[in-house]
Amino acid sequence: MAEKGGEYLVERARVHTPVDSGEVRDSWEQKETALERINAADTYTSGVESHHHVARWVEWGVDPHRIEPEKDTDPETPEALTTPEGPRAGADHPGFRGFHPVASAAAELDAKGEKILRPEVERWKAEVEAAARAKRGIQ
Repeated sequence: MAEKGGEYLVERARVHTPVDSGEVRDSWEQKETALERINAADTYTSGVESHHHVARWVEWGVDPHRIEPEKDTDPETPEALTTPEGPRAGADHPGFRGFHPVASAAAELDAKGEKILRPEVERWKAEVEAAARAKRGIQ
């Protein structure tokens, strides 16, 4: 079930990610399913993650801020930002709201989880019952 939930989170995070080049959308990956001990119970977990440097900004947004050029140790190198309009001494980023693709995907899984995971539960149930019936004395 954790595996199926992780797959769903990746699929829905990609749907909720705005697309410019598609790099961030395509960077969402499923976290490896792992066995963890949570509240004294063994629990399987999974999820979604991205290692793309812009993904965190897409999720949480960016406050307005000043961007300064990186300082170069070579005094012959002029300090400037490269922008589409040409070199600049600095720029004021207006910021933007987060799109929350992971939070949106998690909310959808929370709301639709029973429907989404029901086939996996039924498959698991049939597997366990078949294994039990294969044991002597269990019908």
